[in-house]
Amino acid sequence: PMMLRQGLQATINTDDPTVSAITLTDEYTTAVTALGLDAPQLQATILTAAAAAFLPPPEKQALVGRLRPA
Repeated sequence: PMMLRQGLQATINTDDPTVSAITLTDEYTTAVTALGLDAPQLQATILTAAAAAFLPPPEKQALVGRLRPA
């Protein structure tokens, strides 16, 4: 959380859930419960991940738009 407050762009990821039996939901839960991320910090990691996705620019912009809070 300290690095996020200082402006570090970070994402939360998981390996293949069929291999590790850990889902992205599990990782989000851990980020909140163990690391103390709040909702805006969690949202920022999700938007950072969308902005870094290996997608063509129009698809990436659409994804970020869908995830950005209204």
